[in-house]
Amino acid sequence: MFIQRYILPLPNNPADDITLESDPLKRNVRIAVLDTGFCVDDGDELVKGGEERVIRKRNFFSADEHAHIDNDGHGTHVVGLLLRFAPRAKIIVAKISNSKHEVAGNHQIVEALTWVSSDECRADIIVLSFGLGQNPNIKSSIKGLVEAGKIIFAAASNDRGNEPRAFPASQDGVFGIHVSDGKGNRVGMTPAPVRGDNFSTLGNAIDSWWDGEDVYISGSSFATPVAAAIAANALEFIRHNFASDRDCAKYFYTPLGMRELFRCLSDRIDGYDYVKPWKKHLWDNETQPEDTCSALRDIKTYGAQLWIELWIEKTSEASFQGFEKPRRYSEYGGA
Repeated sequence: MFIQRYILPLPNNPADDITLESDPLKRNVRIAVLDTGFCVDDGDELVKGGEERVIRKRNFFSADEHAHIDNDGHGTHVVGLLLRFAPRAKIIVAKISNSKHEVAGNHQIVEALTWVSSDECRADIIVLSFGLGQNPNIKSSIKGLVEAGKIIFAAASNDRGNEPRAFPASQDGVFGIHVSDGKGNRVGMTPAPVRGDNFSTLGNAIDSWWDGEDVYISGSSFATPVAAAIAANALEFIRHNFASDRDCAKYFYTPLGMRELFRCLSDRIDGYDYVKPWKKHLWDNETQPEDTCSALRDIKTYGAQLWIELWIEKTSEASFQGFEKPRRYSEYGGA
């Protein structure tokens, strides 16, 4: 209902000339995917129907930059989830692997990160549905992108639930995404929660298509694009509704602003922060768009913790599961 009510009615620009429009508030949100590439199967109606929204493709795995075809399926699943759950977003594909066992060199991954954030692509959101060993060059590149305002989502687990959060999801400024079922319950393969944010969203038993047949996909690799789609939809709503308040809109186009918004969209379940766009007082069925805009302005002004606490005080309702009153609340005259 969230997409049907709040996103699909928004104006759309099918052409979205990527070389001409540099202002992110004047064009569709762009999401870059670094993965195994992209492949269109005529039997996959979702991917086939959304192919025109994939506006850039480039191969960094081998010498032929045009050899971006996906031979594994992982990258196509990730792109398919974005096409499905972020219906206004434009997608940029950078192939950096041929499978989970065949990954490009570190310098090629850095090149891919540089490309998707360059003037040629201008990605607003970057999806990294993989885990790697830490590398100083990749770490430095990601640090620079975060400082430049790019919103980066990465898979919290590399299929090893008993190990710590994977890199680059563990890096400061990156949104590490854990997997949950459709009600926010923990799925066994996810790593233990860490101090700070532990964002999770749907990533278990999602229907998809590969190699001529229906399949079901699970893992934080697939929760990651779902989380990115939530962010993209929020930005799409914001850019259309804050045309006269660019400062507020641009705030949410930053890692800080999006992190505050995700905190407001989360319920604490099983130690994780389950993100859902239909959170009460934001994009639920009862809140009108003008009230959502007012809430977004308050989040920018007061921050997530105080905004949530003020709603609890105002409504006397348990609409924010697992939220604990911040110690600093007394500074604002609270009990």
